[in-house]
Amino acid sequence: IITPNDRWEFRLLFPKGRISYFLGNFWNGSHWLYVSSEYHVEAYQFNNVFTPRDRVQYEDWRLALGMRSDHGWFDKYIEVAWITGRNFENQSGFPPKLDVDDQIMVRGGIRF
Repeated sequence: IITPNDRWEFRLLFPKGRISYFLGNFWNGSHWLYVSSEYHVEAYQFNNVFTPRDRVQYEDWRLALGMRSDHGWFDKYIEVAWITGRNFENQSGFPPKLDVDDQIMVRGGIRF
C-alpha cells in the first residue's frame, strides 16, 4: 500500500487492486473516488437430479469505477464495473463449458 500524500492511496495488490483519491470530509463521513481491478473466482458444490455432488466454477476479470464513504462504524459504496473474460464450467460436463459475454454491473451497499 502506497500513500504518497493525504489525497492518494495505491493498493497495488493481486487479485484485487485499487487506486483511491480522497474527496474530503462531508455529510458525516470521509469520501473517496476509486478505480479497482479484480480477478474474481467463485466455486460451488451442489446436488441435483442428474449428477449428485456436482461442482461449478465461475471466473472473470472486473474493472470498476466507484465512490465509497467511511462513517466510522459503517461504510457505503456505489460502483460501475465492466466484467470481461467470463468463464463458467462444471465438473459433470453438463452443460459443457460456457463462455459468457462481457457485461456492465452496477452495485452498491452498506458494510458494518
